[in-house]
Amino acid sequence: MAIDSNITKANACCPLLQQGRVVNEAITREVGSLTGLDLEELRAVWRARYGAPPPLRSVELLRLMLAWRVQAEALGGLDRETRRQLKRRGAVETEGLELGVGARLCREWQGRTVEVACPEEVVHRLS
Repeated sequence: MAIDSNITKANACCPLLQQGRVVNEAITREVGSLTGLDLEELRAVWRARYGAPPPLRSVELLRLMLAWRVQAEALGGLDRETRRQLKRRGAVETEGLELGVGARLCREWQGRTVEVACPEEVVHRLS
C-alpha cells in the first residue's frame, strides 16, 4: 500500500508522470483488448495497424507480437545498446533440429493431440 500512495503523491506533483500514467493505462487497455481475439481477428488488427500480418498460425504468438509492437510504438521499443547486442549475436539458431533418441514431439491438430516418439534409426539417419 505504501508504494501505491508514493506513486499517487508523485503523480500529483509531476505532470510528466501523470501523462506517463495515462499512456501506460492506454497501452494496458489496448493490449488487454487483444485477449480473447481469434486468429483472424488478430490478423485484422495487425493488418489495420501494420499492413500484411506475419504468416503465423499461433494465436498466442501473434497476440504476443501485437502486444510488443503496441508497447514498442508507445514507449520506444528496444534501446540502441540492446539492438546493437542483438545484432552482434547474429542469427538465431533453429531449435529442435537435433533430437535425441526417445524425444517426443507433440502437436494439437484439429482438436486432437498427436504425439510422436523419435526412434533410434530415425535419429541416426538425421545425423
